[in-house]
Amino acid sequence: MNAAKFAFLSIMIAITALPIQHIQPQALAQGDVKLEVFVSEQQIAVRMDNKVQIRGLQFEFTGIDQLPEDADKIQTIFGPIPGPNNPKIREHDKVFVLLAYDAGGTTVKPGQKQIVFVLNGVWVEDPFGFRVKNIVAADKDNQPITNYELALNFSVLSDVDEVVNPSSFALQQNYPNPFNPSTTIQFSNETRGFAEIQIFNSLGRKIRTLHSGDIAPGTHTLSWDGRSDDGHEVASGMYNCRLISGEFVQTRRMMLLR
Repeated sequence: MNAAKFAFLSIMIAITALPIQHIQPQALAQGDVKLEVFVSEQQIAVRMDNKVQIRGLQFEFTGIDQLPEDADKIQTIFGPIPGPNNPKIREHDKVFVLLAYDAGGTTVKPGQKQIVFVLNGVWVEDPFGFRVKNIVAADKDNQPITNYELALNFSVLSDVDEVVNPSSFALQQNYPNPFNPSTTIQFSNETRGFAEIQIFNSLGRKIRTLHSGDIAPGTHTLSWDGRSDDGHEVASGMYNCRLISGEFVQTRRMMLLR
């Protein structure tokens, strides 16, 4: 890759590290890019409204104590996350760093409520201690974007919005929810394609694969009995059901109560 493709990695837009409860999004000026960061004890997500094409984004956060085992497999609005060691928590200062870009040069077109990424299974011991340290943003010409808005939300990004790279696939909310001992999971697709339905615990560990293979067009129904791949009953708690097909990822949260 030539140096120009990665020029945005050196463009640092400094943001004053403010606690979540002090951010007042309505007081921010209108900008070319609005970034909304959602943080809870087990999820970090970023949503974006952009009036200009985006070449790449880099995020630096403090207050994240642990990443899930499969953090390097998350999808971003640019597609599969580029590696290696991305995302990571830097050893020397414990800062979480995530790069989102396409090495092939693809840019993100202007749009509203576009999901940049959703990372489930993180560990944030004190969400109110979470800080935005730095943001890197570059337009289609690898020029820094300085006219932007930033909003922080101490909440989980809603299930309806939790879609990266929309396609013909759609994952519905499970029912019943909460559930015991089993729940029904429904998803649909307009065209034939490969898909996986996986269950993750709150730490981001995959505990069950309900389906992995080719799917014909139509609406499909699966059932999860609250057991892991090895047949053991899992404990009560919050679980994530994830539909993955190519660059499409959608997650629904489920509550098991025994």
